[in-house]
Amino acid sequence: MKPSFRFCRVAGLLLLAALTAIQPALAQDEPTIVKDSIRFMPFTSTCSSCPDYVLRWWPQISFRVNGPIAAGSQLYVEVSAPGIRKPWKTFDCTTGTTLAGYWWEVKECGGANIAQDKGVFYTGLIEFKIRLRNEVMGTDTTLFTGKAKVGKVTPPFSSAAGSFLYYTDFDWHIPIGLIYLAPGPGVPDFFPPRFFARIWLRASDPNPNAFHLFYQGKEVAKEKGCTADTYGADTRTKYNWARVTCDFRYVYGKKPDPQHISEDAPLHELSSHPGEYEIKMVYKGELARSIKFTVAADGSFDNGIASANQLGENATIVPVKVIGNQDGVWDRLAWKTGAFYGNPLTGFTAPP
Repeated sequence: MKPSFRFCRVAGLLLLAALTAIQPALAQDEPTIVKDSIRFMPFTSTCSSCPDYVLRWWPQISFRVNGPIAAGSQLYVEVSAPGIRKPWKTFDCTTGTTLAGYWWEVKECGGANIAQDKGVFYTGLIEFKIRLRNEVMGTDTTLFTGKAKVGKVTPPFSSAAGSFLYYTDFDWHIPIGLIYLAPGPGVPDFFPPRFFARIWLRASDPNPNAFHLFYQGKEVAKEKGCTADTYGADTRTKYNWARVTCDFRYVYGKKPDPQHISEDAPLHELSSHPGEYEIKMVYKGELARSIKFTVAADGSFDNGIASANQLGENATIVPVKVIGNQDGVWDRLAWKTGAFYGNPLTGFTAPP
């Protein structure tokens, strides 16, 4: 028996999500999906009951749900595609009772758990629905509908003839960034929140980067070694994307009490420095990204795009200018139709 190969990979995702999760939106009456948390990925493997050992794929998804989720509820996912019976796959996800103002996280639902039967070789647009049913209450609600673009690439290793690795195309996310305030990793919620930024790269090695924060043209903070979650076929191929999260440890919405910080370093307080800001990201020694935003007199920087598009978390969506060609060839117009799995953003325009 030849070994199975499994390449649906999210490096460091679980630990980072637990430590630097953005705060959920305000308490609400109905459950909603945190849109930026959704990761629809093809789970690539051989079929244990198939004699050819050719790599196939099965759907796998991770996401967060803002409560309330009533007792007796069940989250589940429907997946369909042209040429495949509808729904192609329907599978339940772990579900827990969740109060309003809190969220429930689903990690890698589907994938290996539904890979006992034959997978598929299909590539193209895959439609999926995240649904919530409750037998006691007699309800069955669609929380999110999206379309993922699945592609394939020849494996960079020896495998059965006709095998491919499968991936989700995240080019749409490259010009879409997030900035937000949150407690630092391992820091209690009552500590003053500090500043975070998230951007996307199309890169095999996203780690050698540095973020620089400028206020009115003057650099006020610099962070190295920002953490990255990788998504794609294999880092040895060009079909690999990374979400880079940078924690500006000395930049706060409001200046914290000295007893709440251990480092003796100059702090930058956004609320006492309103005006124009810019984040510059240097990747492998070259300027690769620029984000411009404005801080109001109270230290806030919301531009209304996240709320208009019901992002589901307290973060600000910001346009990201891509500089240079370190991302290689990518679809610069994908955000227009592909953003958040076929749910284009109202009020958003990618920088030229």
